[in-house]
Amino acid sequence: MSDGAQVATSFRMVDGRVRCWGAHMDRLIPFLPDGAESRIRSELRAAGPGAFNPLVSVRSNGVEVLIRPDRELSDRVTVDAVGHRDLRRSPTVKGPDIGWLADRLAESRGRGAGEGLLLDDSCHVVEAVYSAVLVLGRGRATLIRHPRSLESTTAAGISEYLRSAGWTVTDRADITPRELMDSPIWLLNAFSGVRAVSGWITAAGAVAAPEAVTAGPEGLGGAGAWLWENATEI
Repeated sequence: MSDGAQVATSFRMVDGRVRCWGAHMDRLIPFLPDGAESRIRSELRAAGPGAFNPLVSVRSNGVEVLIRPDRELSDRVTVDAVGHRDLRRSPTVKGPDIGWLADRLAESRGRGAGEGLLLDDSCHVVEAVYSAVLVLGRGRATLIRHPRSLESTTAAGISEYLRSAGWTVTDRADITPRELMDSPIWLLNAFSGVRAVSGWITAAGAVAAPEAVTAGPEGLGGAGAWLWENATEI
């Protein structure tokens, strides 16, 4: 998709079920004509059984539902700590900057990472290129929520999951890559769900990350299972 979309949302759909569907619609609704949600759901159902990576975009000439094939995913990821200065034109709206973000992810992959970080002018983390960033402690989690952060659909679900397990979830806007490297980190997005950061790529080379697979109330598996248990039947 080009940068011509007013807004877009994408996700993993498995056998007609989508995690955090309400949050995806919250992202789209301000831009949708009346009755569009029903048509979107109908086109998604038409994909049939199986796993897919749909993209729903709103443009000046209407709503497009693109049923893309599923792709390989892992629950562990190495992150490029060098980072990219956040130069998005519309950082709090998904769609207009997708092409720019794809180029940044390609740069991070060129350095041997599977994700990258977007940084503000003070070198504070805004978010990952395609993911929200969650810092895990003991009974407490901190979601990076910078003024330029895109509202994460998956973070809404994971925050509910953590709070239901008795955890405290807070926001923070002024965290550096160095601070992230000292804590267990989950990356959250609508395709991969929840991923554990297993390592970091720095200017000096690769370093291991604190154990994140077993972090949280029931580890990575518990969080992922909760998201699918509460997924919406389209």
